[in-house]
Amino acid sequence: MKQFKDPIYGYVEIDDDIVQDIIDTPPFQRLRNIVQTSYSPLFPGSYHNRYIHSIGVYYLGKKAFKSIYQELQNELTPESPEIDINEIQKTFELACLLHDVGHAPFSHTGEGFYTTEKEATKTAGIGERGIYDALTRIVDDENFTKDADEYFKGKGAAQHEVMSCIVALEKYREHFPSPEQRSLFARCITGYKYRDTSSKETKLLNCVIDLLNSSIIDVDRLDYIIRDSQTIGFKSVVVDYDRLVNGMKINTDGGICIGYHKSALSVIENAIYAHDAEKKWIQNHPAILYETYILQHAMELINRKFSSSADTNPVFCYEALTEEGKVIFFEPDDNSGVQKSWNISLLADETILFFMKSICKDDLTNEYFARNIRRRPLWKSEAEYVALIEKQIGSATEGIKKLEEQLTMLEKYIHENLPAPIINKEALDFVENEEKKARTAYEEGTITKEDYDTSLQGMRMYKKWLNVFKKLHEDNNIPFDFVIIPTNKFSSNFGKNAIAGIPIIFPSFGKSYPIKDISTVLKADPASRSNFLHLFYKAPVNENSDLKKKIIESTVNSLCANIFL
Repeated sequence: MKQFKDPIYGYVEIDDDIVQDIIDTPPFQRLRNIVQTSYSPLFPGSYHNRYIHSIGVYYLGKKAFKSIYQELQNELTPESPEIDINEIQKTFELACLLHDVGHAPFSHTGEGFYTTEKEATKTAGIGERGIYDALTRIVDDENFTKDADEYFKGKGAAQHEVMSCIVALEKYREHFPSPEQRSLFARCITGYKYRDTSSKETKLLNCVIDLLNSSIIDVDRLDYIIRDSQTIGFKSVVVDYDRLVNGMKINTDGGICIGYHKSALSVIENAIYAHDAEKKWIQNHPAILYETYILQHAMELINRKFSSSADTNPVFCYEALTEEGKVIFFEPDDNSGVQKSWNISLLADETILFFMKSICKDDLTNEYFARNIRRRPLWKSEAEYVALIEKQIGSATEGIKKLEEQLTMLEKYIHENLPAPIINKEALDFVENEEKKARTAYEEGTITKEDYDTSLQGMRMYKKWLNVFKKLHEDNNIPFDFVIIPTNKFSSNFGKNAIAGIPIIFPSFGKSYPIKDISTVLKADPASRSNFLHLFYKAPVNENSDLKKKIIESTVNSLCANIFL
């Protein structure tokens, strides 16, 4: 056994074989260089990484499985005496350890770039649906493929979950020799439950999957709630993980699923409240959203720099995550005509930062390093947005919906068509030029009147809002330079149906009740609208509180006055 000192759980013991075969290998060590959160703009100490988080999830996973081990054995043995509980435990614990091994640089900030991965690599052939098809081929289990196809039609697994399965099953394949083991491993990470629950075995295995990946509470979510709170110093509530994990049970009252001993009820409430607080006040803070925005723009620049018609996503792919690496090519800016190449291996945060500082630079990426020139948000929270915008327009009117929809459409259009997604003179000139091109095409008969009218309608809407921002620049003597970042309004997890149905078990009288029937805390009304946005501006050098107030008032009045024009 080797011991790892965790600041939360103390010493975590892991078998020497797992340390040697997995933890000490390059793909897992890469996680030391992937930050866990994007919270550093607010909390400078939040530099904990995916490596220690993975160790923590492994620790909690072992405790959780121990809590249900005897029940699982008692339920499975009569049904399927040939089932090896210890093999299930081993597969589950490895899934806990490796659930993040495929994370992109800067964690969730970069994972969206995996979706375009269509490259055929030596070991993981990538098809039409990219990494999702690659995973089903590697697992090579007919039932998993059928279930994955159904999940893909709805809400598929997160990209980093799929890539983590691919990396783990390729690099540590000797630990998963059978299709059944690979299937359970991948299901635990992706949350792809067995859809055919006609047998008790699959129902019980679905309970195992829920321990790591569920829509309610799982050991992955539990670790990051506790770890993030401790690392950043954000004190909401104390989550007694021992009481919660020890209270996990297999509930058989009215169905087979994970339930909780009555003693864990208070901790469930605390865990959900802590998750809500982090989501509302930290993840949705404009400083964090803006930093994510900069990094995602940088990653787009990097992808464009190295992409070609034959390889549209050269950087964010399976090979780049391995120690063997991926060779990428690019044309330098020195006009030498000599093509250069790099071998990207163990892709991590520092890889992105290197490119941002060297060959993929622009004014926006420079703001990552020069924070004193960053744009500032006009409102700093959803509450301020409600007070400034919704209260003036009316939160239940078509006006607020139209404002949010049109500004989101404008942001998307600029993002897709200009080098940097910034509302400025370049954007206005581009839209006016596109309007002229459409008119010329119609006059020359190369597009129909219907297409022309549709194009003109969009261009006029974009031009209307760009001129609104131009006038704000002229009236307030601030730069014609704005950024829109669409996001979602906060919606409490207390209102989720899945949480409302958590069984709370009362052993003294052998019954369980859904949490909604016994808790007066876990209630929330769903939000009537999910849209929300932040607006950032370049503050003038001489800005003071009076000038900022004038800028905010002018902006709000202009936005509200132009909704129906």
